Amino acid sequence: AIILPQRAVREIVALFGAYNKDIKIYFTPNQITIELMMEEIQQPKIQFVTQLIEGEFPDYEAIIPTKSSLAAVFSKKEFINHIKSASLFASKTNEVELKISAKKGMIVIYGQSAELGEYEGEMKADSIEGEDTTISFNYKFLLDGLNVLDGDRCVLELSNNDGPGLIKADQKPDFIYIVMPIKKD
Repeated sequence: AIILPQRAVREIVALFGAYNKDIKIYFTPNQITIELMMEEIQQPKIQFVTQLIEGEFPDYEAIIPTKSSLAAVFSKKEFINHIKSASLFASKTNEVELKISAKKGMIVIYGQSAELGEYEGEMKADSIEGEDTTISFNYKFLLDGLNVLDGDRCVLELSNNDGPGLIKADQKPDFIYIVMPIKKD
C-alpha cells in the first residue's frame, strides 16, 4: 500500500480521468510516476510525478463496526431532504439528532437552534431491526456520505449511542461510509 498526497490525487483524477486508455505506473521507494502514452510513438503524452507520503497507512479496519445494535433501511432521497431541512436549524456544531424507533418503524430527524427555532421531520423506514436509539451527527458529514452512495435505498447501522455509524447502499453493500457521532456530555 502507498499513501499519496490529497492534492496529487486530485491532479491525477483531473489529468487521467477523462482518458479511456492504458496508463503506466512506476514506483520508487519515495515517488510515483504515472504516464499516458501516445499511440503513434512510444513517448509519454502526459507524465505526472509526485512524492509518496512516508509512514504506515492507519488501520482503518479497526474502526469499522463488526456488529450492530441497530440496522435501518430507508429512502436515501427522503432522508437527505430531512437532513437538509434540519440543517437549517442546526446548532453551531452542525448537529442533527436522529431518533430511531424499531417498534414504530420510524426515524425522526431533529435540528434545533436557539436563534432560529427547531425542525422535526418523520419518515417511515423500510425496516428497522434492533434497539431504539437516539444519536446526533454533524449533518455535513452525514450528507457527504449519503451523496456518494448509489441507489435509492440506504442502510444505517449503529453499534451503540456513541460508536461510529456505518452507512451503505442497500443494493451495493461493498462501499461503506463511517461517520462518528457527536458525543453528548
